[in-house]
Amino acid sequence: MKEMSSLLKHLSSDYLGFKINFFLILYFKIIFKKN
Repeated sequence: MKEMSSLLKHLSSDYLGFKINFFLILYFKIIFKKN
């Protein structure tokens, strides 16, 4: 059970990091389009 919760935590942190990277890329694309 402990391994399962640590695995879920790892997956959720990876997903969060992916979302943050995605939004950063989107944000920079918008900024560079304005300039």
